[in-house]
Amino acid sequence: MPTSVTLRWLGPPTRCAPAAILDALTPLTERYRLHLDTRRARTRTYLDTADWRIRRNGLVLSHEVVTGPGSLVLHGGEEPVTARLSEPPSWPARAEQLAPGPVRDGIAGAISVRAVAPKLRCRTVTREIAVRKADGSTVLL
Repeated sequence: MPTSVTLRWLGPPTRCAPAAILDALTPLTERYRLHLDTRRARTRTYLDTADWRIRRNGLVLSHEVVTGPGSLVLHGGEEPVTARLSEPPSWPARAEQLAPGPVRDGIAGAISVRAVAPKLRCRTVTREIAVRKADGSTVLL
């Protein structure tokens, strides 16, 4: 069974360019073959009210997009609560403008009549790399 390992890139930004990744992993190529998967981009926008009511209530609300309109994700409980969106959101938005469900219910009391709006946006680009033996069996993923 292959082992999964997360490597963090500490070099200059590369946009997950294959040549830069393979160059950094050159020591592995003497013993293993590397197979790079396609790159995946994820945009995460953190949302809160103007007076940070969601954060002050120990919650974190984000809009996460890989493809399509994305999902609203609420952190603060034991497990994150996710609501898939059927259409792209429009900000700012009050609680009643969000899709009914556990995410809306989870923030409604905290934001009261206020609207949530973007506070921080980040973009992460990742690429899976399979490390294989000469016989083709996967060592790391």
